Amino acid sequence: MKTLFLILSILGCTNAIFAQLPIEDEDHSAEFKKQVKSFTKSAQGLYEVRNTDERIPESQRQPQDLLMFPITHWNTEKDAWFCFVWLSPKFKEKPLELVLIHTSYNDAQMMRADFYSMPATAPEGFLLEWRKAKPFAPMTADFLMTEAQPCKGFISIGEDGVYKMQSFEPCPRNTKGAGYVAISVDSRFYGKTYSSGVKFHTPDGKILLEHSHEFKSKKTSSSLKKY
Repeated sequence: MKTLFLILSILGCTNAIFAQLPIEDEDHSAEFKKQVKSFTKSAQGLYEVRNTDERIPESQRQPQDLLMFPITHWNTEKDAWFCFVWLSPKFKEKPLELVLIHTSYNDAQMMRADFYSMPATAPEGFLLEWRKAKPFAPMTADFLMTEAQPCKGFISIGEDGVYKMQSFEPCPRNTKGAGYVAISVDSRFYGKTYSSGVKFHTPDGKILLEHSHEFKSKKTSSSLKKY
């Protein structure tokens, strides 16, 4: 009798645990679509980074531009793509960083996010696809997911309406002469402004450069036609 009671107790606990786990087959496409629409409205745009505070390193006082936009023709009912470009306005043909972001539903307050860098096997000139009217049209999402390894993270929305985009760990980068080999993604979108807490890691694990959330960049336009 004690044995039967023990078995029933174990089964009861097991069922309770499984009841708390997400149901993989459950259709969240409608809710996810609303999440993507809301995040796009908040994050999409051109941000001008013009920090003149003399207390910070000169490298962080250099004029920089940030672009964030959706790659809508890659989207399905269950996933959505975005492109994040960080560049110097004086050297637009050589982006400092380009990240392709694959999002999918996690729960009501969070989307999963995989961060991809452009694979070495991509056709020449693909780093400048963001300048075209329909960026990355010649390339499919399948190509990117086959040729590059994702760096996993998430995009969450807080009660204050701020979207946080972060990686779980530093994302490897194949850089030449840049001095860093990985970046820790830590971005926040406030609707009309953006801030970054990104860290740039050297081969020996030290932080070469770190941006602070204390400074917010202004969104100058939700349209990317300027670029």
